[in-house]
Amino acid sequence: MSSLCILLNLASPLAASPRPAAPSGEHSAQRTIPSKPLVLIGEPSDNDGPSVWTRAGLVSRLEESGYRLGTTLFVHTPGEPYGDLDSGAHSLRKVLEQTVEDTGCGILDVAAYGVSGLVLRFGLETGIIRDGLVDNAIMLSTPQRGSFLADLLFQACTVVKHECMFEQETRYSRFSPLGDVSSVLDPAAISPRSTGDLPSSLGTGNFQWESEAWWVAKRAREIYEPLYSQYVQERFLSLPYVPADSPTQTFAGWIKQNRPLIWENCIAGGTRPPLGPSAETSDGPPQAGQDFTVAYYELLAMAVGRNQYVVRMASSGSLGQSLLAPSQGPGPGSLKDAIIHYGLKALLHYAKKALITVKAEVQRIIADRIVSSIGYLDGPESPFLRRLVKEEALVNLGTSAGQRFYRVPANYYLEQLNRMASSSAYTRKTRFVTVTGKVTNLLGLVWPQVGPNDLFCEVDSAVPPQGPRDVIRVFSGFLSPSYLNLLKDKQVQQTIVALLLEPDKTARFNAVQDMEEIAVSSWQPSYVAPVWDTAGDRVFNVSVSVPSLPEGWGCALWVEGYDGERWLPVSGWHRMLAGGAKAEVLLKHECYRVGLKLVRTGTVNPYTPGGKVESVFERELISKVRVSVDGFMGDEGPPLQGDWDGRESAEFQWGQGTWDQGALDKEDKGIQGPVQDVPGEEEDIPTVRVVYRSKHTTLWKPQETYHSYWEVDFGDGETVVIQGQPHLEVAHTFGPSGRYLVRAVSYDNHDNVLLEKSWHVATDEAPETREFSCSSVTPPEVYLELTGPLKWVTGKYALFSGKAAWRLPEGARVTAVDFDPGESFRVLWERSGEFTVLWGVRLTIEYELEDRVVRVKNTYVTQRQVDVFTPGITR
Repeated sequence: MSSLCILLNLASPLAASPRPAAPSGEHSAQRTIPSKPLVLIGEPSDNDGPSVWTRAGLVSRLEESGYRLGTTLFVHTPGEPYGDLDSGAHSLRKVLEQTVEDTGCGILDVAAYGVSGLVLRFGLETGIIRDGLVDNAIMLSTPQRGSFLADLLFQACTVVKHECMFEQETRYSRFSPLGDVSSVLDPAAISPRSTGDLPSSLGTGNFQWESEAWWVAKRAREIYEPLYSQYVQERFLSLPYVPADSPTQTFAGWIKQNRPLIWENCIAGGTRPPLGPSAETSDGPPQAGQDFTVAYYELLAMAVGRNQYVVRMASSGSLGQSLLAPSQGPGPGSLKDAIIHYGLKALLHYAKKALITVKAEVQRIIADRIVSSIGYLDGPESPFLRRLVKEEALVNLGTSAGQRFYRVPANYYLEQLNRMASSSAYTRKTRFVTVTGKVTNLLGLVWPQVGPNDLFCEVDSAVPPQGPRDVIRVFSGFLSPSYLNLLKDKQVQQTIVALLLEPDKTARFNAVQDMEEIAVSSWQPSYVAPVWDTAGDRVFNVSVSVPSLPEGWGCALWVEGYDGERWLPVSGWHRMLAGGAKAEVLLKHECYRVGLKLVRTGTVNPYTPGGKVESVFERELISKVRVSVDGFMGDEGPPLQGDWDGRESAEFQWGQGTWDQGALDKEDKGIQGPVQDVPGEEEDIPTVRVVYRSKHTTLWKPQETYHSYWEVDFGDGETVVIQGQPHLEVAHTFGPSGRYLVRAVSYDNHDNVLLEKSWHVATDEAPETREFSCSSVTPPEVYLELTGPLKWVTGKYALFSGKAAWRLPEGARVTAVDFDPGESFRVLWERSGEFTVLWGVRLTIEYELEDRVVRVKNTYVTQRQVDVFTPGITR
């Protein structure tokens, strides 16, 4: 059992907090007057008519709920495309700052539709829009992790672009009487042992990059067009002029099976951009070659290679070959017949050649028209289209594969944005609200890699990295509510109004010993607080017990404080609990409450072995968490040092006046339970008063963190798991002429990542054996001794003292030692019986491991049995 304690003082600057929400099971009345202005932001459009919000009827619905257009309700529709995420975020910042200036209110609510939601979140995540300016950011049908339609559109535009390039490059040779297009390169030159011939400088700033089109064309011409020709030849009854993959084994699946080294080196190992990621200090968004991964460029080259093979085959052959080709039936019998016969052949030959030109030009016009019709794009080369490509692509390998899909990192820039968002999700002040739809997945029949969606983006792609306070709403239907009519849905409108105007519901608990169950959801947070009405100077211990959870889910627990206007997370006081974990939180003021929510820790858009792509957010997941609140009198002092999230108390960020610093220096940081003044010289020794056997002298639980096993990925398709061996030494033989990324990950005894080490390996023309070594966390040897009486009487103070000693591995040092209840402490029993006295020691240990320092906090507990008697008088 993992445990934690938080102590929030009564001397809080948040004393002006109102009464929190109604007790569990009750519904507070909806407020009729909005407390903050609301800004509605649509997608860019050059239409001067009513906004999408007005046409959908949402403006009228909000006015019925108390909003006033131009006073507390503002509508903004960008008149021009955003251009890119950063330029769009700056434009939205100006709109929000103007609203603040017009209303005089420093906090806003914002609802953004479609891609405007991504621009809004980008501004909030990167600091372009000040954190705290937006209280609720409601994002409707927003491609937070990219859109599958944008991915399909970008690939189609890339294929059309390269077909036009091919047509222009081969136009003279195609129409020349003796000319012909070059043939497909021999696929036999790409042996099964080929690694794909990626340059060794790829992924660094030293890579010689001419242009994106140059790189995709080079990979398509040299690798994937020849391989596709072989793939077509090996297919039963294949049609050479139809670039359709077999549903049993797609072209990608064929490469993975027949050219495994190309797959491992170019696809599985191509996790970084060709030019390397853009520097964090660089101004503006990344350029081409810095936003997409090497693997995604390989997928583009596959698509271009397939299409280019078909176009090349359709346009092959010179005029002479066409004229001399054998004909069915008898040959011409006269000069006139010969002229007509060979004239028709020449006409058909040039018609076929011209068809390539017409096809390329028509496709280009159609692609331009489609892109231009989308209000937020200004052309096929728009950087904004690149930002909407999904951060991960599911590659369909075919139904014959043991695992039908393969997850490939694609949009590196978007993935890094979401990675940054995950790390700051517990500290941001803005609550993200996701509203999206889910229609019958008819698109999955054509593209099986597409999960449940709203005809624009998948459900899981519409959900940003979740903070504990965030809210999700998914509305299902056959063809509605889709992306196009989401705002018109009456349930959606009612949900938006409720989220803006109704306060959070908080489960209220009286001080009882028995635990009660509350529902904790994956869609919205649940809040727990004691009943403070008659609390006086009482301290409340909130105990939380998490049941077993489905794989890939955890339970987030955090503390929020009320600052007089809104509830905000208390920085540093959060934790992710696994299934079966327990936690305890001490609260000392009504301006604090405890939040609980199920949070996804695994991948989104999971897929079954049978080939069905699913969604983790399309249905609300609810788990019953057991909660109890125990109240007692007394002033416990400040928060426990280092008892949360592996940090020192100095790292916790609290408002001024949360506690008295003099008391922090004087009092023992490990006190658990009521403190009683003890007569005598040693008044600062903590004392624990025990009434029931359930009362423990410490709430600390034994918990130790140390290395358990290694997972080593050699980058060539081989991965090994090595149990134990905190000092790893392993050797591996790599194939010739290859580049490999070797990763060794150390997992602790709780299956969490302790540290990660990586090496880059480049081999010459012969196989090479390399050795790798690194170290992880080794547990120390700790000895505890607790001295005190074995028998005692009620009503008198028993003195206990503890001693701790340890032996550390090389390179480790103890930086802090904490005791609970204290190094020495007294216990006062109020009734007789057999009791257990527990004493805890917490060691903060730093391990210097090569180029990094790993800090762990281990808790050790010892005990002593004491028989307590009630003294009596006998005659």
